[in-house]
Amino acid sequence: MKETIKLLINRKWETIQTKDILYITISDKLSFLHLKNNVTLNLFITLSELEQLLPRADFVRISRNCIINYHAIHSIHDTQVTLTNNESLPYSKRREKSILDGYQTYIKHKYAAQAPDTLHHAIDFYEKYKSFDNIPIAFAVIEMVIDSNGHSIDFIFRYANQSLAELEGVPLKDLEGNSFLSIFPDAQKKWLSIYREVAFEGKEMEIIDFRQELKKVLRIQCFQPMHGYCACLLTDVTGKDSYENSRFICPRKFTDADTCQRFIPLLNALSSKQLDSLELFLASMKSK
Repeated sequence: MKETIKLLINRKWETIQTKDILYITISDKLSFLHLKNNVTLNLFITLSELEQLLPRADFVRISRNCIINYHAIHSIHDTQVTLTNNESLPYSKRREKSILDGYQTYIKHKYAAQAPDTLHHAIDFYEKYKSFDNIPIAFAVIEMVIDSNGHSIDFIFRYANQSLAELEGVPLKDLEGNSFLSIFPDAQKKWLSIYREVAFEGKEMEIIDFRQELKKVLRIQCFQPMHGYCACLLTDVTGKDSYENSRFICPRKFTDADTCQRFIPLLNALSSKQLDSLELFLASMKSK
């Protein structure tokens, strides 16, 4: 990443840290650099000239009059980019795909750069969790993406099974390796803080709430398979008033015993029909 740029400000060359730039706007022939801590710098330079100076991997032009730093983005939805300082900026609809694609690429690169020692570099997620490929219960392992202040801003699907793809209404190939907000840019972000607690504090959590983008009530049970990750068991409970807690079943062929032991209590709440389907699947796996 290009960490600094030099700009002529008030007839004096100044060195600006690119990470301190939130966004840049232009009015007439004057550009305005909006920096952290509510600092704004005025200078005579075009946005096109600034684009040439700024690191392309970290900045994107969202409209004819505005360039934004990916690092400053909190969310993207409804033709608006909301920043970490709660400002909202409109983006051009024709630029939407390039903005979302660029943000997804930035998220992946940023998180890998932030934590080069994280386990996902050494783990074959498919090999570790392939036992869940065909079970009739939606299951995913997600890697949390956090900002420099430790706030969760997104997550990446590291493993997902076919049942999850069907629940989410997204092809499986479009889930794994992609970030949640790049797939569902209009999704609510209220669960991100819960996933963060699971991923970084080792808590086991349960959520029953309405997913606006899916129009479904989901029961999501979460545990920490490793630091920085959250494993999720998802059940569609739309229209159900009660949940059966009478049985549990431990799936065979787990990669490790610890994962199996953590999974047992999370299966307690599955309905009889779901457990029967799971038992049939496991029986067929055992006979192979």
